[in-house]
Amino acid sequence: MAEVPPINDPALKGQYFLAGLAKSILTGRSVKVVAIGSGDTAGQGGVLPYPARLQVALSREFTEIEFDVINSGVEGEEAPEELKRFDRDVISHAPALVIWQVGTDAIVKGHSSNEVIAAVRKGVEWIEARALDTILMGPPYVPALISSEKISQTQTMQSLISQIASEKRITVFNRFEIMRSWQYDHYIPLEQMVDPNDLEKLHLSDWATGQIADDLTDYIIDGIKGVENIYVPRATTQAGEAVNKSTDSHAQEQVAKSGKNDEGATYLDQPGSYEPPWVDDSAASRVTLLYATTRRRSNDEAKFSSEREPERTAYGIASVKAPRERLPGKPGRPTRWTAFNVTLYEGELDPRYHFVLEDFRALEKEHWLDLIAKSSSSEVLIFVHGFNVSFLDGLYMCSQVAWDIRYRGLPILFSWASAASLSLTGYMYDRESALLARDRFVELLLDLRSAGVSKLNIMAHSMGNFLVLDALQNYANRQSGLALENLMMAAPDVDAEQYQRWIEKIGPLARGMTMYASSRDKALKVSKKLARGVRAGDVPIEGPLVVHPVETIDASDVGRDILGTNHGIFASKTSILNDIKFLLQGVPAPRLVEISGMPIGAKPSKWWRYVG
Repeated sequence: MAEVPPINDPALKGQYFLAGLAKSILTGRSVKVVAIGSGDTAGQGGVLPYPARLQVALSREFTEIEFDVINSGVEGEEAPEELKRFDRDVISHAPALVIWQVGTDAIVKGHSSNEVIAAVRKGVEWIEARALDTILMGPPYVPALISSEKISQTQTMQSLISQIASEKRITVFNRFEIMRSWQYDHYIPLEQMVDPNDLEKLHLSDWATGQIADDLTDYIIDGIKGVENIYVPRATTQAGEAVNKSTDSHAQEQVAKSGKNDEGATYLDQPGSYEPPWVDDSAASRVTLLYATTRRRSNDEAKFSSEREPERTAYGIASVKAPRERLPGKPGRPTRWTAFNVTLYEGELDPRYHFVLEDFRALEKEHWLDLIAKSSSSEVLIFVHGFNVSFLDGLYMCSQVAWDIRYRGLPILFSWASAASLSLTGYMYDRESALLARDRFVELLLDLRSAGVSKLNIMAHSMGNFLVLDALQNYANRQSGLALENLMMAAPDVDAEQYQRWIEKIGPLARGMTMYASSRDKALKVSKKLARGVRAGDVPIEGPLVVHPVETIDASDVGRDILGTNHGIFASKTSILNDIKFLLQGVPAPRLVEISGMPIGAKPSKWWRYVG
């Protein structure tokens, strides 16, 4: 399916802060949201309604919070009928947020607009009196509401809903304008937006419902960001004393003097002595991994900066404690909110649910290769991160993937100098950094071969694929002796035409190549906007880009995160991780019951699709 474009028009974005919801998120472990409305809320036919999807999306965004999105929708009702059950179906749940879908049935059935709006106004006042946040959801942009007979009523209803929202200073989720922009600005056909089984052409398709849930999630996040300075909790020490990390300069000085960060990790510049298993799932719960980076060393707890080291690659080893109570596939670090590259809020670290850096040591290249040569494993998994990733974030991503699949080889992070900046300037800097790191990546592969590694597995995400593919195709132009076991590409941020040319050259180097495509991956959405071109990892309406001999899997249904670390779907769902695990064991597709051959009925299958 085609990708829904990001909402860039300020007129379509959430207008008001959701202060009560933000406070509930930042001060509690569970948050209730009530969705009330008619058919599009209750659900129609075989389409999973938006409240269920919203609960999943919010849970992915705020991993430390248990969200309960209660569906109080009833097919065929309008605001006057819904108001009669407000106490029972809305207020009694004590929600932090109420999402009220109104107006659609009034237009279809010809009800009085004034009567409906009067009921909406009264309901909003009830919610307001209880200090709850509200989002009003207007009618959708569908054939049943834009016909010549109905368009005038639809526009009137839109205007009246917006008027109430303006008076009461509450947010309107303008489905009509959002969906109209899909058609006129992004050429998505109306047929794709409407349930094909709905003869009235009123209700949304499964695809459109999923995209609306994504956009609504973005609205909610926008509404929360305005109150972080009021409600951001202060970090707490083990003794329970409140500490403000951003202003406690004395604490920062003590960190610098002790050589430890706030997680207790040392970063000593001497070689360490580590024995397998590299992924220890005994009571120790630990991932030991190696790293090679083209970044410049820093003297703070970040270890390496976003600046490029022009002369040589830096090497080292790290030990990361894995959380025992965390479910596989869940993001392994505290929730973090940023705006304009400034961290607005970062959740409290909890070792029960989060990966924690235990030890960190820089090694000379000779010591580093000697560790690999003496390892009992001759198989490695090289993880190459994508755009907008810091060194430590890449370290945790690599640890999480290795831990969740219980990898039995040697995990290695190749960290190139990303600016870790979500901006056009940051994107262009990252692209240049990726280009400059190509030769050092090939050098790494050749060094690993020389150290006795027999199986080279590469896993790249987002822009990391641009680095890897360009490096390999350049090498293939000159030589052909570098044999790879598996090349796994997650949502590759590579121009589609360039991807096809490069794969043709790289094909002879790899025993197996797999591409996980996604129309909903957040990192790829940002990249697509900044790069202004068709990306190989996207999934248009006709299906993913299929290039022989790559095994292509459409993972769009997994969600918006292709790396579960709040950056992608790779580690965000156990079944995708299971697919990777079985792939590394040599199992051919389809490896899971959740993955089906496509197109349906084709023999043999041209590509594969994950069905969540």
